[in-house]
Amino acid sequence: MKKSFDVDIIIPTYNSKKFILRTIKSVFNQTYKSWRLIIVDDASTDGSIHIANHYAARDKRIKVFRNAKNRGVANTRNQCITYAQGNIFCVQDAD
Repeated sequence: MKKSFDVDIIIPTYNSKKFILRTIKSVFNQTYKSWRLIIVDDASTDGSIHIANHYAARDKRIKVFRNAKNRGVANTRNQCITYAQGNIFCVQDAD
């Protein structure tokens, strides 16, 4: 069965409301389109999750997950990797 995407772009995020929109748009601006964006919000308190969910509702290639409590960037990045299914994955910082 062929996957509908080749590359997973993983973004761990915590309180990145000022940057997350620009980060998401930078993924959309790539010429390569066979990607899936995985965002794991590490219990942000600034509304970052709302921006991520807004774009996920508009594009099925975006998957958003949220930690119930803050786990730190390393644990959140590792969590992102567990959701990756593409042939390749790359890490992008939220800022």
